[in-house]
Amino acid sequence: MLTMLTPKDYTVREKRGYKTVIEMIENSCRIYGKKIAMQINRAGVYQKYTYEEVWNNLDNIAKALVKDHFTSGDRAAVYAENRPEWGMAYLGISRAGGIVVPLDAQLSVSELEHIIIHSGVKVVFVSGKYIENIMEISGSVRSLKKTICFDSVSEDTGITTLVKFLKTGEESRIHLPHKPKPDDSISILYTSGTTGVSKGVMLTQKNIIVDIDLAGQMIRFDENDTFLSVLPIHHIFECTCGFLLPLYGGCAITYADSLKSKSIINCIKETKVTIMLGVPLLFEKLCNGIIKAVKEKSLPVRTIFKSCICMVNLTKKLMNKKIGHSVFKNLREKAGLSSIRFFVSGGGPLREDVAEIFDNLGLTILQGYGLTETSPMVSLSTEKYLNYYSVGLPLPEIEVKIDEPGTDGIGEILIKGPIVMKGYYKNPEATNEVLKNGWFYTGDLGYIDKKGFMHITGRKKDVIVTSGGKNVYPEELEFKLDTSEFIAESLVYGMHVSEKDRGEKIYAIIVPDYEAIDLYGQKTGRSFDSEQEIQTLINHEVKRIDSILPVYKRISGFKIHSEELIKTSTKKIKRYLYLEKLIPVSKHKRNK
Repeated sequence: MLTMLTPKDYTVREKRGYKTVIEMIENSCRIYGKKIAMQINRAGVYQKYTYEEVWNNLDNIAKALVKDHFTSGDRAAVYAENRPEWGMAYLGISRAGGIVVPLDAQLSVSELEHIIIHSGVKVVFVSGKYIENIMEISGSVRSLKKTICFDSVSEDTGITTLVKFLKTGEESRIHLPHKPKPDDSISILYTSGTTGVSKGVMLTQKNIIVDIDLAGQMIRFDENDTFLSVLPIHHIFECTCGFLLPLYGGCAITYADSLKSKSIINCIKETKVTIMLGVPLLFEKLCNGIIKAVKEKSLPVRTIFKSCICMVNLTKKLMNKKIGHSVFKNLREKAGLSSIRFFVSGGGPLREDVAEIFDNLGLTILQGYGLTETSPMVSLSTEKYLNYYSVGLPLPEIEVKIDEPGTDGIGEILIKGPIVMKGYYKNPEATNEVLKNGWFYTGDLGYIDKKGFMHITGRKKDVIVTSGGKNVYPEELEFKLDTSEFIAESLVYGMHVSEKDRGEKIYAIIVPDYEAIDLYGQKTGRSFDSEQEIQTLINHEVKRIDSILPVYKRISGFKIHSEELIKTSTKKIKRYLYLEKLIPVSKHKRNK
C-alpha cells in the first residue's frame, strides 16, 4: 500500500536555523578555519584558500567597499567565470550590506549595459577575461563608480586590482556597523530565460539561507566532501547549491579550470571530488560517451558489459538490491569517477533512461526542481528515496499545490514558503502576475504522485492543444526523440496550419547527430553524404517513435536543423528564437 511520505521520513539532519547567509558563513569560517574552502588549478598548481582566508578576504572587501562610500542597499555586480574570487566578492558585497548582481558571462555588451543601468550597479568586480566589455560601457553608465579586476591590469586604465583593493580594506580602520537582516535583499538575478524577457529577481538573505538549510536537511554531506563547480556560478542553482551549500557544510569546492571532459576528470581525480552538480544535458552527454565507448569495444567486451547490466537489472528487480556499485567498480576507476558519492541534476527533468544507466553503473543521480524565484530548490530526491521518474520530494516547510488539475492530475505548480522571492525589481506588474495570495505561480505544469514525489510535465505556455482537445507536452516528445542515437536534440511545438484548424498540429525541429550517423554509415556501408539521405534516416526514426505513441501525440512533420540549437548558459533551449517565426516543416508519411 502506498503512503504519502512526509519530511520526517526523508530528512537526515536538524535544521540549523541561521537567519542570514553572512551569519552562516561567519560560523562556518570559525568552525572550519584551517580547512580548505576553495581551490583552483592555476598553471598546474592548485591555489587553495582556507575558510579563515576566505573570511579575511571577504571582510577586507567589505571594508574597502565601505571606505569607498558603498552603503547599505547599494548594488555591486560580479562578472567573471567560476573561480574563488567570485565567491569572495559575492560574500564581501553582502557583508558590506550591499546587493549582489551576478552577471552572465555570455551576455552581449548591449545586454550587459542594460542590466547594469537597470539595476543601478555602483561597483563591478570583473575578471581579466571580460574587462574589455566593462571598459566599453563604463562611459555610458552613470551609476558605475568603480571597477575592481580579479587579475592584473595596466595602471593607465584607472582600474583597481583585487590585490590592491584587499590591501585597502586590510589597512583601513573601518568598523563594519551593518550586519544584513533576514529581509534585506542579498541579490538581484536577471533571468536569462527561454522567453527572451529578462527580469530581475530579488532574493533576500532569508530566502537563500532557508533554502540552504532545508536542502541541507535532506542530503548527507559534511566537511569530508568536495564539490566540483562546473555550472555557471552566476546562475542561482550553482550559486546556492554549488557555492553556498558546500560552505554551509564545511566542504571544499574545486573550481574546474576548463569545461573539457579531460580537465573535469583530472579535477575529480586530483582533488577527490565526491559531489558534482550538473544539468540534464551534461549527464546525457556523459551517458552517450559511455555508451559510445562500449560500442567501440570488441565483441567479447561488449557481451560481458551487457551481461553485467542484465545481472544488475535482474538483481534490482527480483531482490530489490543494487549491486552496480560493486559490479562496475573497475569501470568507474578507469573513468576517474571512483571518488564520486553522487551527482545532483537540476535545471530541468532528467531523462529516466539516463538516470537508470548511471544507477546500473553504481553512480547515483539526485534530482531537484526549482526556479530562480524560489532561491532555487523546491524539491529534491534523496539517497534513500530515489525516484528517477520524478524531481524529488518537496523540501520540509515548503507548500506545493497543483492548481486546477485535470483528469490526469496535471495542473500549474504553485509554491508557498520562505524561499519565494520578494518580487521582480522595478516591475510590480510582472510581480503581481505570479505572486497571488502568498502563492507563487511557477508557470510549470506537473503533478504529485501518491507517495508525494513531484513530476514536471512542461511549461504552461508551451502546451500544445490538439483538435481533439488533448493536451500534449513538448518536453515529453522531445525526450522520446532525443533517445534516438541519430538525433542530437529536438524542439517540439504546436502550430495551426490553417485558419480552419480547431487545434494545433505537432511539429519538430530536429538536429541530427552527424557523428553517430557517420559511424552508422561506416558500419553498414551506407552513404549519408546528402541532405536527402539524412532526411530519410531521421524520417524513419520519427516514424518509429510515432508508432509507440497515441495518435494524438504523433508528429505531423519536422524540419532538419544542421546546427546546435541556441541555449541559455544553463543549457535550456531558447524556444522563443524559433517559435516567434512561422517555421516551414518537412512532412513525413506514416506507417499504415
